[in-house]
Amino acid sequence: MRRRHERGSAVVEAALLMPILFVLFFMVFWGGEMMYVWTGVNYAAMSAAVDAARKGEFSADIRSATAQYLQQWTPGGKVLGADINASAPYNDPGKVVVWGPDVGSKIQRGNNLTVGVVYPFKVDSPLLGLLGRAVFGGDVIYLKASATAKSEVFIE
Repeated sequence: MRRRHERGSAVVEAALLMPILFVLFFMVFWGGEMMYVWTGVNYAAMSAAVDAARKGEFSADIRSATAQYLQQWTPGGKVLGADINASAPYNDPGKVVVWGPDVGSKIQRGNNLTVGVVYPFKVDSPLLGLLGRAVFGGDVIYLKASATAKSEVFIE
């Protein structure tokens, strides 16, 4: 039997604990989504590096295919624009940035060719967006990946 001064303590404890459990649940959910996107970004960078190494250059076709892959296969990618002509990584909250050697520059066989992707991952939760602004300075987290491959084309 409960004592008189202990009545209602379970309700108070539940009221204090439920918001914390709620936040943890959604952090796990959106963290999983972010990891899914990050693996896509890594895959896109790696595939672009291998394709560029096979051609001996980081052509506009490879850049465009990389951006289209990310726009098609990532949550929220369809609303993002793309900058496929970047020569260095930079952060833009509305664009997928595909960067690497300039279009048209040939890479001799055996030389390293480095390409990369910057993907703006927007947290869609108001609560986690608030947490992101407090911790990261914004509700967009930039997922970055780069890959290096040796060129396979001999250029005379």
